[in-house]
Amino acid sequence: MPVNEEYGKMNAIELLFYYLDMEQSKLIDIIESYYTRNGIAIDECIAYAFAEEYEEYEEDYFGKDGIKIVIQEPVVDEEKEEVYSLKDFFIAVDKYYQKNFSFYKGKNLQIIENKLAEIKKILGI
Repeated sequence: MPVNEEYGKMNAIELLFYYLDMEQSKLIDIIESYYTRNGIAIDECIAYAFAEEYEEYEEDYFGKDGIKIVIQEPVVDEEKEEVYSLKDFFIAVDKYYQKNFSFYKGKNLQIIENKLAEIKKILGI
């Protein structure tokens, strides 16, 4: 049984951002992960990985590019995996930031804005 029945109706990216609301400090980690190409966990049940983290022979390999979000129990009834292009993922990250930017202050605000602008330029967003 999921923690909340509504979670079963949400896609992986919606769940990731729902949990990010509780761990807003992780937004900088998400943005930094674009440069390191190392996925992160938002909490113990929600994480994502970059395609570059896996080789073709590995069980978790999901292609040459993109991001795979994995949602595990008890958030959902059974594990949910969804793959997004880098562009789609960072469009969603930018929308999340625009909606929640008032949480971020001072130095963090400037870091987030500068790095998001750079990523958007690289990805053609």
